[in-house]
Amino acid sequence: MWPQRRVELIEALKELKREQEVKIVLATLSSLEFAHMVNEKISKQHQFSFDGIIGTDLAFDKKGKMTGVHEIMGLRNGYVRGVKIKTKLSALKELAKKKHWPFSMNQTVLITDSYGDIDMAKHVKTILLVPRYQNTIQRVAAKYKLADKMIPTNAQLKKNLLAVFERVN
Repeated sequence: MWPQRRVELIEALKELKREQEVKIVLATLSSLEFAHMVNEKISKQHQFSFDGIIGTDLAFDKKGKMTGVHEIMGLRNGYVRGVKIKTKLSALKELAKKKHWPFSMNQTVLITDSYGDIDMAKHVKTILLVPRYQNTIQRVAAKYKLADKMIPTNAQLKKNLLAVFERVN
């Protein structure tokens, strides 16, 4: 969603949520606090909010000063210096279990703009959003077609994204 908000993506997700029985989760390697701020801003500005959020869980003291990390969202499951690291896929499975949502990798779709989510993309259907101006990681993902479906992030993004989900059902 950053460095600039993709309003067409937000509107597509909003419509998808309204029309179909889906759960939409914001998954980020960034902190949960940042993700919650993003969700609040989107909710206020676009009347859309994610059903769940997963990300790196930071530790704070009573004054709000960061004191450490409880859990890191990373590229593989494990531990570093006693801190648990888990993938987005593992975190998504845990979230679904906690919220009593049915979960199937066959019915899970990843929407991303780079191969930074390749750990998850290997296991679920993947839609790659291809921006007009790409960084190196995005160029590689687009060049090697590292997704099941590629959609340009232009004025037709909402229409094209919703069309993918119409064919699925």
